[in-house]
Amino acid sequence: MYKLVVSDVDGTLLNSDHQLLDETKEYLISLKKQNILFTLASGRHNDLMKKLYDELEIEIPAISSNGSFVGNPITKDTLYQSVIDTNVILNAVKLAKKHGSAYIIYTKDTLIANDHPSIESLIQRSNNEEERYRFNIIKHRDFKEDLASLKINKFLFIEDDPIKFKAIWEELKTYQNIEFTESQTGYLDITGQNVHKGNAVKELAKYLNIDIKDVICFGDQGNDLEMIKMAGLGVAMGNGIDELKANSDFITLSNNDQGVMYALKKYLKTNS
Repeated sequence: MYKLVVSDVDGTLLNSDHQLLDETKEYLISLKKQNILFTLASGRHNDLMKKLYDELEIEIPAISSNGSFVGNPITKDTLYQSVIDTNVILNAVKLAKKHGSAYIIYTKDTLIANDHPSIESLIQRSNNEEERYRFNIIKHRDFKEDLASLKINKFLFIEDDPIKFKAIWEELKTYQNIEFTESQTGYLDITGQNVHKGNAVKELAKYLNIDIKDVICFGDQGNDLEMIKMAGLGVAMGNGIDELKANSDFITLSNNDQGVMYALKKYLKTNS
């Protein structure tokens, strides 16, 4: 019997306009009546999940920063977090500067970013939110603390040029003790070794005393692969990448066709 549903956010739960449709929202909230828990697993920083966490009335920890933080995105109560070695971060900053790429450093409480047009749009997005849903983003040039003093969960490259993106990918293969993956087109995430959504889901299930075979996971990109392979029911979105589909138990409709709700209605109607 399925007891926990974990869904990726962008490209999975949200449509291409980054919206959560009311029908899906109401259905997910109603899962509580079946004693089924629901939460999110995203590459996003936990601050960028606060609004959705609230809207869906989630009461259990969420997974953010590609599995490197598990906790409440609003209160910041922490179940689990992993930290990347400072030398990896310093080398990643140099690599981003070498290619002229945007980068963001993720800690539990802060986003630290370089000066880049891609970052300006993120700042504007925060400014457009209600005050309680805004996130703390600091320009690296204005950040006075030593990075070595921080607990850094994730490093994100943003690079739209496919040639530069591939060059960064190849150089990261020489790094030690990290995981790296493409979370969406042009986004390359670094986390610590063996840190990914799959292991984060395992930590969450253990905390909730739920067997992993009773977990359903949804995703669309490479950073969802480990949790899709590990879940009792791994569901790939119709718009997902081929590798994810090949490793899933079921391919649902696309994110624009409310594929999460479609699959849950199919599998939970016989949930006993």
